[in-house]
Amino acid sequence: TLASLGGGGAPLQPDLVEKIDKDSGGSAPSQGYGMTEVCGIIAAIGGSLFSDRPRSTGLVVPVFDVKCIDENGDPVIYDPATYRGDREAEFGLTEMFGGFGTDFWAGYESVLPLEDGYGTRKLLYRLYHTLNHFNLFGSGYAGSAQSLVDQLLRLA
Repeated sequence: TLASLGGGGAPLQPDLVEKIDKDSGGSAPSQGYGMTEVCGIIAAIGGSLFSDRPRSTGLVVPVFDVKCIDENGDPVIYDPATYRGDREAEFGLTEMFGGFGTDFWAGYESVLPLEDGYGTRKLLYRLYHTLNHFNLFGSGYAGSAQSLVDQLLRLA
C-alpha cells in the first residue's frame, strides 16, 4: 500500500495535490524543500495540511534561518522561521509558553476568523513545536509530547 506520494525541488501544482489526495487510494500528498548539496530538508508539509493548503511550503525546520532576496541580492524578508505556511502554526508555540489572553483572540478573530477544525490543528502544531523542543532541549518535553499524542488519538 502506498502511504504517501510527493516530491520536492519545485512546488507541486495545486491541482496535482488535489488529484493525489482524491484519486490515489488513500495516499497522502507531501512535499519537501531542501538543499540538494547536503540532502537536508529545510521545509516540509504533508497529509491533510498539504491537501487543505496546496500552495504552502510547510514549516521551516527550526534549526535553519531563511532569507528571501530580490534580484539584486538585497534582503526582502529575513526571519529565523519565515515560511509561507498555515497562519495557525505559530499559535501552537505561543501556547507552550502561556499563550495570548482573551482580548487578543477576540481582536484576532474579528479580523481573521479561525477556520473549522482549528482545535485539532492546534494540537498538531503544539505537538510539532513540542517535539522540536524535545529534540533541541531534551527529555523534559517528553511528557507534554505524550499527552498531546494521547489527545490526538482520542480525536481520531
